[in-house]
Amino acid sequence: MSTSWYRLRHIASSETGSDDPLYLYIPRWQTIGKIAIYANNALVFKSEGGPMWNGYNHPVWVNLDAALPNAVQLNDVTIRIDHLTTAGSALSSVWVGPKSSLGLKHSTRSFLQNKFIEIASSAFLLIGFFSLALWFKHRQESIYLLFTLSSVLSYLRCMQYFVGAEPLYIPEVWFTWVNINASGWLTLVLYFFCIRLHGRRYPKIELTCIALMAMVSIVTLPALGIFADMGIIISFVNLIMFAELVFISGLMIFASWKSQSRDGMILSLLFILNVPLVIYDLLLQNYQINIENIYLLPYTTLGPLFVLIVIINRRYTAALIGVADANRILERRLEEREAELKQSHSRLKEIELRQAVSEERQRLVRDMHDGLGSTLVSALTVAERGKIDAEQIAEILHECIDDLKLTLDSLESVDTDILLMLATLRYRLEPRLNQAGITLDWQVVELPKLDWLMPTDALQILRILQEIFTNILKHSGATKIRVSTGSTQDKVSIEISDNGKGFDAEQVISGRGLVNLKKRTEALKGVIFWSSKGGGTLVRLTLRSSDQESS
Repeated sequence: MSTSWYRLRHIASSETGSDDPLYLYIPRWQTIGKIAIYANNALVFKSEGGPMWNGYNHPVWVNLDAALPNAVQLNDVTIRIDHLTTAGSALSSVWVGPKSSLGLKHSTRSFLQNKFIEIASSAFLLIGFFSLALWFKHRQESIYLLFTLSSVLSYLRCMQYFVGAEPLYIPEVWFTWVNINASGWLTLVLYFFCIRLHGRRYPKIELTCIALMAMVSIVTLPALGIFADMGIIISFVNLIMFAELVFISGLMIFASWKSQSRDGMILSLLFILNVPLVIYDLLLQNYQINIENIYLLPYTTLGPLFVLIVIINRRYTAALIGVADANRILERRLEEREAELKQSHSRLKEIELRQAVSEERQRLVRDMHDGLGSTLVSALTVAERGKIDAEQIAEILHECIDDLKLTLDSLESVDTDILLMLATLRYRLEPRLNQAGITLDWQVVELPKLDWLMPTDALQILRILQEIFTNILKHSGATKIRVSTGSTQDKVSIEISDNGKGFDAEQVISGRGLVNLKKRTEALKGVIFWSSKGGGTLVRLTLRSSDQESS
């Protein structure tokens, strides 16, 4: 280690009680080592970072009035720089004066040397994270991932210009390794970004460059200890990086020119500006240029950053326009398809309507033929033979009217509701029951809807119930009829009982009336049960509650 000393004498102090304190301002200093500043032999400032990343790019700004006791005359300022003998050291001009005259110089210098670089690098990094989010949504667009990698590597490369005022969070050797290798990998990432613009590939050259960078990154690992001197590491890597930069820049320009890629050419030309700036910064780093100057390489981030943002924005905007166009095409196709479906649906509805009308017409003809027509033909035959009186004719006509009413009632929409159908039957039969002096005990409770109930099924149920009521009116001599309903999980039941004289089930089991009741019930996939004794008759009709086979 070596030490360099600098001393300033005969310094005019600020006036006692002045609101404009005296400051020491040093635009730049540089070495591999540390700096300490003494005022009247008292330590007033020392660098806090390590010997390599020691805040060399931060202007020194010291309030001398605050550092010295009140009313003490400032006689001299001594600057001490401890440095590696092989590294040398350099110090810019040193300013001592009131804050009012030096403050603007310090603020401007501080902004240009490190704050602006930190702000620009951080902005680039934030945009890179946004690009990463886009890549997660569009994995096929690797250009978004390359943009993110370039922003991260650019930030790592530029950190050396704005860190060091405070101790680093990681060992200096590792920070050095990250910083110098970031430059080489950034060059490769920008090259691959440019490939996405011009589309030309040189696989052997690309693999060679990747292998070279991987070898450099491994050889310079601090854990291996191949290079004990960090200065040698920096010089070794910078030499390789410069050669890589020149070669890759030329290749990018050549490929962009061959493919006639305007974006690729602009990015390549901006990138090749790094070559003279790298030379300039290397000369400044090795004290071949006045130390008053500032490093220019970090400012090269702005040009490629602007171009990359424009390209990414153009790609993103084009993708949005493509999505909008695709949505419009899909909407138009959907509208066309909907129109076709509506037209097809209208045709189907028309066909279904014609078919329903035809089926309903056939059903009405069949029901009137089997019911009303059959009864009238039978009555006509008996009347022609002269074996019927007026009372029998009236009874037959009542039956015909009731059958006609049943047919009409079956046309009503019951909406799978058996209670509505029972209410309609009650409305039709109650006048006849009152005329016959029979009391109706209506014990009907809420029943589940029958999802399988169609008009033909409704007519079958109405005819079964009407047959039961007709038998009661004709044969039972009852004075009271009780109608009740009930349901279980999968069945509903309708019970009709009377207080008439009953009948002998063994004698009438083969009669046409009970046989018809049984056939109609089987057609409904239901079960009918009857019992009769001296105290009356009970008939129970059990139906399934859902469209399944009844057990």
